[in-house]
Parts: sequence; structure tokens; C-alpha cells
Amino acid sequence: MSNFFVVIFLISVIVLIVFLVKSEFRTKKNIWPVILSIFLSFCLIGITATSEEADQKVKEEQVVKEKAAAEKKVKEEQVVKEKAAAEKKAKEEQVVKEKAAADQRAKEERVAKEKAAADQRAKEE
Repeated sequence: MSNFFVVIFLISVIVLIVFLVKSEFRTKKNIWPVILSIFLSFCLIGITATSEEADQKVKEEQVVKEKAAAEKKVKEEQVVKEKAAAEKKAKEEQVVKEKAAADQRAKEERVAKEKAAADQRAKEE
């Protein structure tokens, strides 16, 4: 769309130059439409440029929001991974504690059996 306004502006400038060069068109009546068209072209180019800048700003804001969302998602995934790792470590520690407790109970039972067997032998003698 802005290309259309630029073309109109350039044509208006060319027409103005042609009117100024040719002496037969040097009347105010013929020059005012050209000057008006140049002024309107400037206005249209300005409006188009600002709307394009606004579109560009909106796109940049959208890119920033998408990056923020992606970073947030990565952080959430990292938190989930850390949580899973902590849970896995806690389960492993629990298993180790349970195994140690079971070994301790087995050792105590074995010691108690040996003591009972020793007491039994002592009574028999």
C-alpha cells in the first residue's frame, strides 16, 4: 500500500516540474492541484509509515511475549525435572534406609538366635 502512495507522490513531483518548466502552465489554477496532490501524498506516506511502524512494534511485542512464554515453559520443565530428581533421590534413600534397617533386624535376629543357641548349649552342659 505504501508503494502506491510513493508512486503517486513521485508522479505528482514530476507533474509539478513539468508544469513549472512549461510556461503555458504557469498559472495558479493549474499548479494548485499538483501542490495539493503532493501535500496529500506526504500525508498518505506519513500515515502509512506510522501504521507500518505500529505493525512492526506489535510484531516485536509478540516476539517478546513468545520468548517470555518459551522461557517460562523451560523454567517450568526444569522445575519438574528437579522435582522428579529429588523424588527419585528420596525414594533411593528410603530404599537404602529400609535395606539397612532390614539388615540390622536380620543381624539382631541372628545374634539373638546365636545367643539363644549358646544359652541352650550352656543349659545342656
